[in-house]
Amino acid sequence: MFLGGLAAAVVGRYLHAASLNALCSPIELGSGQTLQKYALNRIAQQHLPTQTATMQKRHGNPIYAGTTGFERFSDRLWLIGISLSYFGELGNWAALSLASAAVVTPLGIVSVLTNVFLAQYFLEEHITNRQRRGYMFVLAGVFGILIVAPKGESSLGSSISEILSSCARPGMVNSFTFLFIAIVLLIYQIFVNQVHKITLYVAVCSLFGTLTITSAKILSLLMRLPPTKTFVSKANETMWLSNTSTMDFDTTLPHTPLLGSEKIPLVGLLEQKDFEKTLKSNSLVIATAYLALTLIIVMSIGGQEFFKQQALGRFPVSRFQPMLYAGFNGCVVLSSVLLFGETESGLQTFLFIVSFGICMSAIVMGISIVQKDDQLMDSAASAKKI
Repeated sequence: MFLGGLAAAVVGRYLHAASLNALCSPIELGSGQTLQKYALNRIAQQHLPTQTATMQKRHGNPIYAGTTGFERFSDRLWLIGISLSYFGELGNWAALSLASAAVVTPLGIVSVLTNVFLAQYFLEEHITNRQRRGYMFVLAGVFGILIVAPKGESSLGSSISEILSSCARPGMVNSFTFLFIAIVLLIYQIFVNQVHKITLYVAVCSLFGTLTITSAKILSLLMRLPPTKTFVSKANETMWLSNTSTMDFDTTLPHTPLLGSEKIPLVGLLEQKDFEKTLKSNSLVIATAYLALTLIIVMSIGGQEFFKQQALGRFPVSRFQPMLYAGFNGCVVLSSVLLFGETESGLQTFLFIVSFGICMSAIVMGISIVQKDDQLMDSAASAKKI
């Protein structure tokens, strides 16, 4: 974010600050993840024989043997890498606040290209021609999803009460429940059944990211509508209607200022007291919603970062990052369209689902190509070792 902001300040008169920030942030993300992987490889080499460490560094096998997992927190290079990654994430948030997601999200491919380039030259991760073709399928599918994704605004509502009512709908509640159940099942597979596949780590990181983006989007919608402004406007309208409807009666309290009016009817004063009770109740509901969404965001970010670190230690960054990019963008776009009603009609929703299915088929095909080549490389490495 800092590099993006500095560059935007220097050449801001030639390029849009949001687009420049969105371009620099993925570079920081890709560089930070490569530094983290390099630090993890260096830590692993301190606990393994030279030949074994070199083989595992090149082929992406688990490198945790002999390590506790806490050495990274004292490694300066790893700390620099994770700091760069978080600066990049903050830069993406800043860019999203200045420009449309349709402009910012596709630029995330820059982080994938940065990872692939740096991994080949600094991490000695070998990428075959077959794997490159697989990545092309993955990236084509992701770009297809971003192109067909609707660019409409959220239809949760135009007031706080409407947004909270939309969040309480069965569809929204069931979607969050499904995400939680899916995440728990994936974690069970990884930790209890000890299934360490790259697809499982990509899936759990993508679902955590989807939970983060969805909750943050709801929270941002709520924060755009200050409760005081909304309720006071409603109160002024109520007071004005009461004042005009009882203008001919002698039930007023003269010269009693309330919310900007000079004469307040007794009926209006009673309504104001009821309104104050409603305001306190609504404020409690809003505060609870803010707290719940904030907790979900914090826990999701922590969970995603934990499994991302696990994946960086077990798999080559040049393979994990493209798959994570595909899974994350696919899940986020699908959830945004279905949960926030960004399509204008049922026909548009149907066309999007069909197009989304075609693009996901291309992504799955690309991932299967990469995985098949990984299996061939692992078999060849095992044969050489024997």
